[in-house]
Amino acid sequence: MRAVCLLAAVSLFGSGCSGGEEQPERRSQLAVGAKAPEVQADDVLGAAVESDGRGPVLVAFLRPTTGATSAQQAAARSSAVVAQSMATQYAARGLRVVIVDAAGTEADRDELVNLAYDWHLDGVQLLGPEAGGKTAASFGVSATPVTYLIGPDGIVDQRWAGTLSAQAVGPAVQHAVK
Repeated sequence: MRAVCLLAAVSLFGSGCSGGEEQPERRSQLAVGAKAPEVQADDVLGAAVESDGRGPVLVAFLRPTTGATSAQQAAARSSAVVAQSMATQYAARGLRVVIVDAAGTEADRDELVNLAYDWHLDGVQLLGPEAGGKTAASFGVSATPVTYLIGPDGIVDQRWAGTLSAQAVGPAVQHAVK
């Protein structure tokens, strides 16, 4: 089994965009071949989240809470479905999934806890706004969606622009966890 980390940064908070959508290469400062920053935080339920190279990690930066537009919430829900699917299919091979609210407020924390149950995010960790904002900043995520495949060595293997898609992410995860 080739151990890897999958990091999907689906930033739906829209900062850095005005008018049309930003070009994919400008959505994040993190490039393929670059070293990804370390992640150490607690999720909204108090469990530790770490990028420790123990296996694949899928991290989705979303804007699912009340302050988001309905389009952002719909895109976040769609991405969460894909993230949950990846967690369900590949947890036995070591995949860990983290969803990050990178632009909410601490007032959204309770709503995020409810989302974990309402959206049936079993096996998915949820980072709240404080930790999520720091994580987004450390990855240089500045605009709407970008997804990364990161190996256990912390190096970005692949990057995709757009909302999480099982068609794009699934084969890469499947190959990575072989």
